[in-house]
Amino acid sequence: MCSSIFEDPDVSIKWPHFKLADIDKWSQHSPKTPHYIYGYNCISWALGINTYVLTPDRNTWPMRKHDFSLQNFVDLFLNTDPPYEICSDGIFDRIFEKVAIYVIYDTETKEEEFRHVARQLETGRWTSKFGTNYEDIEHDSLEELKGPSYGEPRIFLRRPRI
Repeated sequence: MCSSIFEDPDVSIKWPHFKLADIDKWSQHSPKTPHYIYGYNCISWALGINTYVLTPDRNTWPMRKHDFSLQNFVDLFLNTDPPYEICSDGIFDRIFEKVAIYVIYDTETKEEEFRHVARQLETGRWTSKFGTNYEDIEHDSLEELKGPSYGEPRIFLRRPRI
């Protein structure tokens, strides 16, 4: 296994929708999670947690509903402390911390499904966690992760910076 997404020669095979030109602009935000630790995921990372995974099928999920509906993921952010609120876009605002939820349209169920979440930093850049075994990265725009695996950023939420 490669030590880093940045050093992985198969990165374009594993994530063909990421443009290599975009990957060259990314920067590492924190080290790769060791393979023997089942660390944290993009949901945890968006909430500033780097010690456990947050998904509806785990006992760390704080919501009553344990389904994978898009609304359940949105509700997670709406019910944090302090809570997020829905907002119209991911445009940088120094007063608010924003998250962008990426969704993909499932042609069979005819519903949008959660795929990824990114958090905006104080600099205006975004940070994302790739799975549980890769680094957290910083990227300039939400468009850099847009594609067939992550879908596109469609739901934006904000809360006062803490």
